Amino acid sequence: LSRHDPASVNPFVAYLNSMQRLSGGNSNALAEFQARNPYFAKIHVPHPFVNTIVNELNRAGGHTVILTGHAGDGKSTIALDVYRKLKGMADGEPLAHAPEMREDVEPGITILKDLSERDKREDAVLWREIAGRRRRFLIVSNTGALLEFLKGQAAACDLDEIEMESRVLTALDSESGSGDLELGNQRMLVLNLARVDNLAMARDIFARMIAPDRWKACHGRPCQENCPIWRNVELLQNHRETILERLFLAYRRMHEYGTRLTLRQLT
Repeated sequence: LSRHDPASVNPFVAYLNSMQRLSGGNSNALAEFQARNPYFAKIHVPHPFVNTIVNELNRAGGHTVILTGHAGDGKSTIALDVYRKLKGMADGEPLAHAPEMREDVEPGITILKDLSERDKREDAVLWREIAGRRRRFLIVSNTGALLEFLKGQAAACDLDEIEMESRVLTALDSESGSGDLELGNQRMLVLNLARVDNLAMARDIFARMIAPDRWKACHGRPCQENCPIWRNVELLQNHRETILERLFLAYRRMHEYGTRLTLRQLT
């Protein structure tokens, strides 16, 4: 691409290249960068959990929500979508700045975007705030950090660490990906992305990646004739339904035999 006039380069290609995890040019592999990139809206597919979380946080008597899953399952992206909705922003609207570890959204809602970034010395204070129920929390965390945090508060819930761990793991193991966690007078909604089938979302994202309007910048360019990217895109567009069906049948076979890929890996 560098041999051509910069005006002939499709910037969407550079954006897609920035999503990989193979080199230092992977800035948009992280949700914090995606949130500020205008191209993100072109491929973004909202997760059904977003409305579930927003409704729970907004309803009278709503509970704290725990969102967990593997790295790359889309936890941070979901949290950012929840943030946008709570702030009244349009879907996909780029954020002016990366979100802080803690974002207080009025009235009375707090998003903790990554529990592993917390100051562990403040765990007891944080738990008292959560248990006080004056604010409703969306807590985003991987399983390890979540277990560490809650086991540290076992005594405050009149539990030992073994019972606390058992309750958390039981809530995480729900087949539907949605479970309840009861700790004393606290009831939390636990959403585990690792238990959710993500192939339908991945298929929609891929369809958006190859949508014709993403590639208008390539039309009529002299570089088009020898561009392997354009050849592949054109082939995909001309046989869209056949390719989508067969590609995701292959992914489905992998999934059913126990190889579950994260959304980041699929993208």
